[in-house]
Amino acid sequence: MNYQPVDVEIRVEVGGAITPLCVRWEGDWRSVTSIGRIWVDDSGDHWLLMIGPPQRMIDLVWTIDAVWEAAAPGRPSVA
Repeated sequence: MNYQPVDVEIRVEVGGAITPLCVRWEGDWRSVTSIGRIWVDDSGDHWLLMIGPPQRMIDLVWTIDAVWEAAAPGRPSVA
């Protein structure tokens, strides 16, 4: 997947949990309509999100370098 830096509006809970609320995707702010799987790997903390409109699934990552990045699964990488 081709990850790109994105702007993200979040809510931080009292215990420190992060909930993404909206993402600037392809130049427009898109609301998070549902949150799927959440996981952590060597690249950072991931959220599998549905955003819209229009509805699109993205993998949102808070990287180990403290940068928000996102990619659309199944979307071809741009060289």
